[in-house]
Amino acid sequence: MQTLSNRFTALMPLAKDLSVAAVIAACFSAFIYFEHFGLTYKALNSLLALGALYALLSVSRRTVVASGFFIGLFWFYWIGFSFQYYGLMWMVPLVSLGFGIVYMLYFGVLALSTMPWLRAILLFGLTYLVTPFGFDWMRAPLLFVESYFGTQWWQFALILFVLSIVASLKEKERFAAVLLLLLALNYDTPRQHEAPLKIKLVSTDTPQELKWRPRMVEIATESNLLEIDRAIEEGYDLVLLPESTFALYLNLDEELIKR
Repeated sequence: MQTLSNRFTALMPLAKDLSVAAVIAACFSAFIYFEHFGLTYKALNSLLALGALYALLSVSRRTVVASGFFIGLFWFYWIGFSFQYYGLMWMVPLVSLGFGIVYMLYFGVLALSTMPWLRAILLFGLTYLVTPFGFDWMRAPLLFVESYFGTQWWQFALILFVLSIVASLKEKERFAAVLLLLLALNYDTPRQHEAPLKIKLVSTDTPQELKWRPRMVEIATESNLLEIDRAIEEGYDLVLLPESTFALYLNLDEELIKR
């Protein structure tokens, strides 16, 4: 009994770190899920984003690493879903787990130091300098898209700077630093811009499990060409079709390219 008690006691710090990490990741990802359900609360988004970033700058090394794992899951768990349409359902959880591990390593860079100001520099560098395959997989400023703060690089840098100062100062000195966040507020007034082209948006609804079947590819291709001809007849300058609506290697189909 004593041995079991000791083991349980030894696991308590790990369980606490994992719990805190899950909360941090939830705050870091909340704006995505709020938007999915049509909920936009700028004040809440602002507070959760600031809280998540502050935590990443100040929590323990182990918690930072675990936070990265959960953030990877919360942001990219869905990428593996397409494997089910190719008879590889067993790959779905592995792909999701893979993204969790990748971002565990990504945010694990912050665990190289416990100093908030150095973590802020590392996070800023990861955000703007690390672009695997030329794609920005993790754009931390997106946390502020539906908030009171701006998403420009200098605003994000200022936010990290302030949070690192707050994480380093004593209670009485933090208030003055927080006031600097006023400079990072988004003061731009949204403007409505009209596109210089007359654009037609085309929507299709082809089930994924049928999309790549030869007969369905032929039907979809002819339907797309019909939509393009119709758009021309209606006087549109540009027609936008859904992504991958031509379920084939378009650059290799010379006859289709000619049409």
